Amino acid sequence: MNAFVCATPVHILRAIHMHSAIPEYAGETDIYICDTFAGAARIAENLRGTGCFRRVSFVKYPVIRKLLALQVLFRIPSGFFWKKKEHSYERIVGFNIDNGVTDALYWLAGADVSYDCVEDAPGIYPFYVPKQYEWYKGRMLIGLEKAYFHMKKWWFSQPDLVHPEAGMEEKKVRLPAMDPHDESFMELVNRVFEYVPDEMLYHADLLIMEESMYTDHIMTGNADYVLYKAVRERYPDQNIVVKLHPRTKDNRFADEFQVMKSTGIPWEVYLLNQIHQGYKIPPMMGIACVTMSSDKFLLDMESVKLVLLPMFYDRIKKRENGEMMFGENIEAQFVNLRKSYRQPEKILILKNREELFRILDLYFN
Repeated sequence: MNAFVCATPVHILRAIHMHSAIPEYAGETDIYICDTFAGAARIAENLRGTGCFRRVSFVKYPVIRKLLALQVLFRIPSGFFWKKKEHSYERIVGFNIDNGVTDALYWLAGADVSYDCVEDAPGIYPFYVPKQYEWYKGRMLIGLEKAYFHMKKWWFSQPDLVHPEAGMEEKKVRLPAMDPHDESFMELVNRVFEYVPDEMLYHADLLIMEESMYTDHIMTGNADYVLYKAVRERYPDQNIVVKLHPRTKDNRFADEFQVMKSTGIPWEVYLLNQIHQGYKIPPMMGIACVTMSSDKFLLDMESVKLVLLPMFYDRIKKRENGEMMFGENIEAQFVNLRKSYRQPEKILILKNREELFRILDLYFN
């Protein structure tokens, strides 16, 4: 029997797909959904109603972490907090290589369990590697080891782009692409995430992917809005649509742009339905939004991406050590992502307005 541990909506989407598309993850399977994102309880209830998984458990993640910390600090013996009753898992699948719930389940399951990890989210593979911290030896003394150090398989959409530490390279496995034309899969996904179409997206000529830099005060002023408004004014006859960042509270674009409704539905679900309904993926434009790569990472499809990060270097705040909070390392990751494209010219990293308008002139005309 398998168990998935999910901490984001994309993790749940991946779990549904792997459970249906990869034979070794089919059969009786449990799924644990952590309360680490808005709407988690409702999605868990929706998933429970489908009967797709044997059991759907909603986990209070902060509570789990505190209990694990208590065990480490006070050397509390095994079984004090956890009861080894019906957890006879053969395989545990996590989506983050340092997750307390995954570690707890791995510890409960015993020596015969297999631990597999899946890429955390569509992105460009900057990943955190757990280290053996000073307190790690305390975990060892009570028998609680990090699952990462016993990983059997490490699933990636684009494994050739990943270069993990020594000893982990041979664990890489390629994830199969999701099929937006699989009717049963799409019906299940739409039911779980309560998908409601936004027809504005169907007819978009250009999609602006807003990021959290304004909300998180990483960017000075309102620089992205100023640029996007200039684009809209230059191309008034084009359907230019804005997708807000999930954390955005102040909709700066409402008076000037067509803006997708903020529904809590993951972008990846919209993307699947865009293809399912027979529409093309519009060109996407953003400062450095890794979500723009979701079509490649989930569907192995390649749409045009306009990456504007070099145009904003002088507007991104710096840390105390002088480094930019968001900088050239991100640009390098987009260059790396381009290596996976069959048509690498579809990822354009633009340095100024002149380049941007030249590309858009060609595209719209």
